[in-house]
Amino acid sequence: ASTRDEYREASRSLAEAHPWLPGALVKGFAQAKALGYRAMQFNLVIATNAAAIHLWRSVGMAEVGRLKQAFRLPDGRYVDALVMYRVL
Repeated sequence: ASTRDEYREASRSLAEAHPWLPGALVKGFAQAKALGYRAMQFNLVIATNAAAIHLWRSVGMAEVGRLKQAFRLPDGRYVDALVMYRVL
């Protein structure tokens, strides 16, 4: 398998191994709102990691920026990274 496939599989396995994760993120958003925060931002989601993007979108995050060639994969290739954001 390619390095890209291995990363994708690792992300998928993480989500399957921790089905509580989306609920925990949503709970964290609620706690942040209760503390007076107006939004949450996640600064580095690798653009080739479909499983991670799906996870963040499933809890209401949206792409608000793209950092071109911001992340270097172990094989030396550079890929974009996404900035994800959600109003609370």
